[in-house]
Amino acid sequence: MVTLEYAYWLAFAVFLGFGAYSMRHGSRGRLNVLFASQCIALGLWNLAFALGTTAGDAGRAARWFSLGLTASLLVPVLAIELARSIRGRTPKHRRWSNILWYLVAAVLGYSILDANRLADVPGAVAYSGAWVPWLESTHPWVLAYLAFFLISLGVAAAHMLGAMRWNPSVNRRGQARVMLGAILLAGLFGVVMDAIPTIRGIPNPNTASLSAMIWVLALWYAVDRYHMMGNLPPVSAEDILGTMDEMVVVISADGRIRRTNAAVTRHTGYRREDLINQHWEAITNADSWLAPYLEHVYRGERISGKSGQLVTADGRSLAVSLSAKPLDDEYGELLGAVCIFKDVEATQRAFRAIQTQRHYLEALFRGNRDAIVLWDHHMRVLDINEAFTDLFGFTLEEIKGRDLVNLMVPEERWSEGEPVISDLLRGEDATIETVRLHKDGSTIPVSLRSIPVMIDGERVAVYGVYTDISRRKAHEQYLRYLSLRDGLTGVYNRTHFDAEVGRMQQSVRGPVSILLVDVDGLKMINDSLGHEMGDVIIQQCADLLERSKRHSDVLARVGGDEFALILPDTDEDGAEQVKSRIHATLAEISDDAGGLTPEISLGTATSHDPGVPLMDVYRAADDAMYRQKQERRNLARENIARAIELYRRRPGVHTEAGEH
Repeated sequence: MVTLEYAYWLAFAVFLGFGAYSMRHGSRGRLNVLFASQCIALGLWNLAFALGTTAGDAGRAARWFSLGLTASLLVPVLAIELARSIRGRTPKHRRWSNILWYLVAAVLGYSILDANRLADVPGAVAYSGAWVPWLESTHPWVLAYLAFFLISLGVAAAHMLGAMRWNPSVNRRGQARVMLGAILLAGLFGVVMDAIPTIRGIPNPNTASLSAMIWVLALWYAVDRYHMMGNLPPVSAEDILGTMDEMVVVISADGRIRRTNAAVTRHTGYRREDLINQHWEAITNADSWLAPYLEHVYRGERISGKSGQLVTADGRSLAVSLSAKPLDDEYGELLGAVCIFKDVEATQRAFRAIQTQRHYLEALFRGNRDAIVLWDHHMRVLDINEAFTDLFGFTLEEIKGRDLVNLMVPEERWSEGEPVISDLLRGEDATIETVRLHKDGSTIPVSLRSIPVMIDGERVAVYGVYTDISRRKAHEQYLRYLSLRDGLTGVYNRTHFDAEVGRMQQSVRGPVSILLVDVDGLKMINDSLGHEMGDVIIQQCADLLERSKRHSDVLARVGGDEFALILPDTDEDGAEQVKSRIHATLAEISDDAGGLTPEISLGTATSHDPGVPLMDVYRAADDAMYRQKQERRNLARENIARAIELYRRRPGVHTEAGEH
C-alpha cells in the first residue's frame, strides 16, 4: 500500500517537473510564468506536507502543515491571475488581485508565528507515522481556509466565464473552457474523495494533491491544444524599436541621452556608444532649438510635429520633425522624455517621388489615344479622359458616379460581363472584344481591357481601356466578304455554295431543288467583243438571277459561266415557277449592253428524300442543263451572232475588227 508520505513526495516531484519544463522550454510571457508559478506552489504544498508527515514531533509537524496550507492558498490566487490574463481585464481590476496577495502574505506570517500554539490544539495534529488526519472541520482556521479557497476558485471561474464570452481570441476562449472544466472537475473530485472516509471510515489518500493534479493536467492540455504559452523567444522593447525607421532618443531629466534605437545610427552615422550619457546638444545645432520643447515635455505635456535639425556624424544638417512625450516611472515620477525624430528630407523625397509618379500616371491617363475610364470598387465612374468623350460622346459631368452597364452596354451583351467580373475579383486583367453604345445610340466595336487597382490584396478601383476597332472590324468584314463572294458579280462563290450544301444536308427536311444556269456563247462574245463585254454579260446574268430568286434561295457563281441556285422547301412545280420568273425577267432587261443580252440554258433537279446527297441533285440538274444547252445550241449561236453584228454597227464602238 502506498503510504501518504510517498504520495506527497511523488506529487512534489511531478509538479516541480512541470514548472521546470515550462520555464526551460516555454516563453517568458505572463501566462507561462503564472503556469510555472502554479506548478511550483503545488510542489511546495506537497513538499511541506511530505516533511510534516516525517517530522519527529508534533510542533515541527504543525509548522510544516501550516506552511503547506499557506502554500495551497497560492493555488486559487494564481488561478485568478491566470483567468484574469486570459480574459484580458484592464489594470483597474488588479487591486482586487493585490488584496488576495496581501491576504496570503498575512496568513503566511500568522501561520509561522502561531505554529507552536496550533500544535497544542486538541485534535489538530496527531502523528502516527502512517497518515495525518485534517484539522477538525469546526476549527476557525479550517473554515477560513475553505472559505478563502472556495471564494478564490469562484472568482477564477467567473473570470473564465467572462473570457469564454467576451475575449475575441478563439484560442483564449478555448483555454477558458478547458480551465473552467478543470476547476469544476477538481472540485467535484475533492468533494467525492473527502466524503468517502466520512461514509466508509477509511483513510483518504492525499485528496488535495490528486485534485490539484487534475488542475495542472488541464493547464498542460491548454498549453498543447491552444498554444497558450508558445515557444517564441521574449521580445524586448529594444527589438521593437529596432524595427522603426523613426529615430528614438530617450533623454533623462538632466538632459543626458540614455537610449537610442538603430535608426539613429542609420540616419546620423553616430554609434550608440558614442551618444550614451552625452548631452542632447551633441546631436543638435548650437542654437539649442530642442530646449524649449523639452521644458514643455518635462512639465508633463506632449508635443508633435515640431521642426528642427539634427547634426550628423559627418557634419551635415538633417531636417527632422519632432514628437515627444514625458517618461514616468510606475509612481508617476518624471524620468525624462522620449523623443521621436522623423527624417523630413526622406519624407519629402518620398512625397516628391509619389508626386512624380502621380504626374506620370496623370499624363498617361489624359494623353492616351485610347478611351480610359476609372471605376470605383462598385463599378461607378470616377473619371474619364478626353479620348473617352471623343469616342463615346459622354462628358464626365454626364456619367460621373453612374454605372456604365445600363448606359453603354447593349442589353443582349449584359451576360458577357460575368467572366470579366470573375477575373477582376481574382485581381486579374480581363480583355474582351465587344460593342458599346455611343451617346447617340449607335454601336461602336471596341476592345475592352479591364485592369484592377489592388491595394493590400483588395480591389479598390478598376481601369477600363477602350480601343476603337471599327476599322479593323470593317476590314475583317471585307475580307470575310471577299472569301465568300465572287469578285465580279458580288454573289456567293463556290466555297460558300459547297458550305451551304453541307449545312442544308444536315438541316433541311422538306423537298430541295437545285437550278443551274449556263451563259451560252460567252466564248464568242469574248473573242468578238473582248473580255470586258463578256464580263458585262456575266454581270447581267447575275443581276437577272438575283432579281428572280426568292429571299430564302441561295445564289452562287460556281464556274466561269455557270450559276447555281439552291431552292429550299421547293418541289418540281416550285422550281418551274422560278425558271419562269427568270425567263420573264430576262425578257424585261433593257439594252444596257448595247443590244447584247445573255443567252442562258437552265436545268433543275429535285429531291424529296433527306437521305439523298444534295451533290447528286446538283449533278442531276447539271445534266438537265447540259441537255437544254445542246438542244438550243444552234439557236443560241444565231442569236448571239446577230446581237454581235448589231452591236458592232453602233457608232463609236471599237472592236477587234476596227472602228465603225
